[in-house]
Amino acid sequence: LFAVPLPLPLAGNRGCDLTPPPACEPGAEETLACECEAELQRTCDERGAWGEWDGDCELLCEGVTGDCENGDQAQRERWLPGLIKGELIGCFGLTEPDFGSNPAGLRATARRDGASFVINGTKRWITNGSSADLALVFARDDDGRLAGFLVERGAPGFETREIEGKLSLRASPTGELIFDDCRVPAENRLPGAVGLKPVLSTLSEARYGIAWGVVGAAKACFFEALDYAGERVQFDRPIAGFQLVQHKLAEIYGEIVEAELLCLRLAQLKQAGRLHHVALSVAKRNNVAMALRAARAAREILGANGIVDDYCPMRHACNLESVATYEGTHDIHTLVIGQALTGHSAFTG
Repeated sequence: LFAVPLPLPLAGNRGCDLTPPPACEPGAEETLACECEAELQRTCDERGAWGEWDGDCELLCEGVTGDCENGDQAQRERWLPGLIKGELIGCFGLTEPDFGSNPAGLRATARRDGASFVINGTKRWITNGSSADLALVFARDDDGRLAGFLVERGAPGFETREIEGKLSLRASPTGELIFDDCRVPAENRLPGAVGLKPVLSTLSEARYGIAWGVVGAAKACFFEALDYAGERVQFDRPIAGFQLVQHKLAEIYGEIVEAELLCLRLAQLKQAGRLHHVALSVAKRNNVAMALRAARAAREILGANGIVDDYCPMRHACNLESVATYEGTHDIHTLVIGQALTGHSAFTG
């Protein structure tokens, strides 16, 4: 699946080389865009959470493969400009209190009533949920199908509540969306957002970005540990000279290079229109686990200093615990890969 013709070195010394690759290079456009993503997440893992309205934009525009349209022209003209400019904040209302890994089981309903739909149900763990101007909400229509609806803040019967006490992703608001006979105009239904396909397409795009972004978090931890090891003196010499420290650094470095190679191959496949969702499961599962190991190893190298906020590994480790959960847990992606390999599904009896 992931044969890469040439090795990809760890990009840059302390930063990512954002020089556009040659146009003829396979995956050049996708690589440049996602190297930017990785570089942003070197500073803050939560940039991905702040950009959650990307999903709203994508569902309003043409589908990922360009063969379907989810939002109509009037919807795109009304909301896309504000979302793109950052004047409006969006959120993606899919997860419910009782349904996370199994979106097909969601219980929110949207009943047609004349020129409106009446939505009932609760969404939970929604990034930007408590502050969003526009929520893209999935609920079951009168025929039992999943359908997408755009719900504006202030709609009657719609309220939000922020989830407090988080120890991870603390810089971005996470909330509940509560619908109690919430009435929305029929024109707010996305005509192309029917069934699981648009949901899964959006999740696939998110997993692709995560696979790149966590490489940035791992690099931040690696370079901070490397610098610290060169400056910290114990037993009359820098700890970088000790074999155990060098072993940790070599392990982190090697795993980051491997993760970048995997991402480069994904970019090539995506550019060619051949990127399969199982490959995204492999990348999301592999790279997030790699970044967590890198953060923990870097924290060890930093010693007691590693637990204070002067240094980044502990912050990245906490945030990566959330990244390991959303857009499919490590275990769920393990089962997706297992089904692809064996032909047997662990999700059905």
